[in-house]
Amino acid sequence: MVKHIINIAVRISIRGFFLIALALLAFSGGGCQTRVCDARGPSDMCEIHNAYMDSVKLSYQKNPVPNRDYLEARLQYFPHASPFLMSPQCPECVFYLCDFCVRAETEWLKKHPSSGMGSGSEKTSKP
Repeated sequence: MVKHIINIAVRISIRGFFLIALALLAFSGGGCQTRVCDARGPSDMCEIHNAYMDSVKLSYQKNPVPNRDYLEARLQYFPHASPFLMSPQCPECVFYLCDFCVRAETEWLKKHPSSGMGSGSEKTSKP
């Protein structure tokens, strides 16, 4: 009798697990490519330029990996320019874009053409 009750409990647990997994898959989109990822930070104020930023939507594109000089300059002078790294699981991504960061990135790239980075800011569109 006890074995019978345990077998029933195990079958219910397994069946329940699969039902919960199926429900989660359905509610999460199940791999549907209509998802828009939100990569905006906690504030809409650029910490470098003390300026309000715009929310911008960008479609996924694979970009070249930037060199170390670009990454260091980006952290210090233009952290909210157009992103160079996006997840392929997100067909579109919303992020904050600072106009002053975009200008600073453009100027830096003019002075450092060997960085191998394109500006990328021309790919953005406001939602």
